[in-house]
Amino acid sequence: MKSYPPEEIARPMETAILLLAAGASRRMGSPKQLLPMVQGTLLDHVLGVCQEARLGPVWVVLGAYADQILPGLPKGTYHVLVHEAWAEGMGSSLAAGIRAISPLPEIREVMIVLADQVKLSSDALCQLLDAYRASGKSMAVSVFEDGSGPPSVFDRRWFEELTQLSSDEGAKPLVKAHPTALLRVAIPEAAVDVDTWEDWERRGDRGLEV
Repeated sequence: MKSYPPEEIARPMETAILLLAAGASRRMGSPKQLLPMVQGTLLDHVLGVCQEARLGPVWVVLGAYADQILPGLPKGTYHVLVHEAWAEGMGSSLAAGIRAISPLPEIREVMIVLADQVKLSSDALCQLLDAYRASGKSMAVSVFEDGSGPPSVFDRRWFEELTQLSSDEGAKPLVKAHPTALLRVAIPEAAVDVDTWEDWERRGDRGLEV
């Protein structure tokens, strides 16, 4: 795994955002991270949302297509990790990100965001974190019409178990194993992601003036 350190971050903050962008976009057939938005790419857009939330340092995990994505990434105060074992699944990429974040003692929790969650807003990320912190729970997931999942938040106490993940299910096995530790927060925007060209035509950059 290669690490590309960011420019100096102005002040340490307690929540790390882990933006997962390592997938191969197999159902689309080309890198969805590079789909064009009004300004920049889909990955640029979601990265901008994470930065705008100002919750803490942002880490972007790349894998497939990293060589194509890296040269076009905007400058900014964020970290980029290239996870060479990305093909092992989302859980493996998540685990790689947690291993990079864990040594930072100021980080008390991590928020997981997916790079194709095109409708997310910085307000939604702040809403999720505020609800999580007020609840006293140690993990939180977004709930939407079709189910639940990222953006999600995990307290540092779960970091060791998160580093053991390897499947395409991401953190779902950990969430299922600890229902009493879990907070479910309604974040309707989290339902909208991009897996196919049909998704992009129906839900993608149309109407998103960024």
